[in-house]
Amino acid sequence: MRCRMAGEHPHAMFESAGCVHQRQSTAYRPPSALQHLIRVRQQTCAFPGCRRPASQCDLDHTTPFQRGGLTCECNLAPLCRAHHQTKQAPGWQLRQLRPGVLAWTTPSGRTYTKAQTVYPA
Repeated sequence: MRCRMAGEHPHAMFESAGCVHQRQSTAYRPPSALQHLIRVRQQTCAFPGCRRPASQCDLDHTTPFQRGGLTCECNLAPLCRAHHQTKQAPGWQLRQLRPGVLAWTTPSGRTYTKAQTVYPA
């Protein structure tokens, strides 16, 4: 992981529109540098309205690792235990539209989006 240059916006450290998988790991468990990056990118659970700190959350593979999901910043997000279980409940869908931007679809079909933490410039 590279360090931020003086005057560079913090979001410049993260993958944005697409992901080149530069920090991808072949292991299920993300290496500590990738864990840190994900928790800086999203300081709270990635469920809309949840304020549980990312440091107290699981790092979830949006597309399950067992189904080919990558251990990469474009497929990882912090989820508290309750919302990790919600994601796996019947009728719920979760997509990562781009790294750090997650779209939750409820069993009734409503979609809510949660973006990464915004840091002041």
